[in-house]
Amino acid sequence: MYNNMLLNIHRVVNTLTNELCFKDFSREDGHGTFSVQLLDSVEDLVFNISTRGKDVFVQKAIFGAIYSFRTVYIRVLSGTLHLCEVEIYGDCQKPYYGPTCQDICYLSCLDQVCTYEGECFSCVPGHSGIYCQDRNDSDYVTLAARATAEADDSSHTEDYSLKNIYIAMLIQMVLLMCVLFIGNKYFSAQSNPRADAALLSRGPSKP
Repeated sequence: MYNNMLLNIHRVVNTLTNELCFKDFSREDGHGTFSVQLLDSVEDLVFNISTRGKDVFVQKAIFGAIYSFRTVYIRVLSGTLHLCEVEIYGDCQKPYYGPTCQDICYLSCLDQVCTYEGECFSCVPGHSGIYCQDRNDSDYVTLAARATAEADDSSHTEDYSLKNIYIAMLIQMVLLMCVLFIGNKYFSAQSNPRADAALLSRGPSKP
């Protein structure tokens, strides 16, 4: 049982989140009010939390900016405080979390960044929930519609490509036939010059 408590720690820095999240177990009668103050190396106040509690008065505290502090000062404003356990975690390099920074955040966490308990701050599109493991049907509908539209576009593109190929082949065939026909007439005329000369010398046939 304590009236005031001063905890000296080496260094704690928290830069993981941009939102303030503080939870406690509040007493219905309003008794047992406490405050937690974080002091830096020159004993200047950098953060102050006031709360009330029953069995455990601090469940989780995530600080909303860059806080570097060396001293935690717990003041009992009213009632009594029975301190059972204190756990203080520093930052892990992403995508790791946990007391020893060996656990890995879920891939569905945005930028694969999570709390020291593995909870995601934000989710990648299409996911929701504490651990971003829930899938959003609306996003899937959107993705499915987009995939269908892209498939239709690609099929139309393929149709146009096939039509162009068929037209080009048809033009080539027509040109080839014209060349063959003209060439055949030319070679026929070149191969029978005497017959043509004989026909010309005889003149028109008599009836």
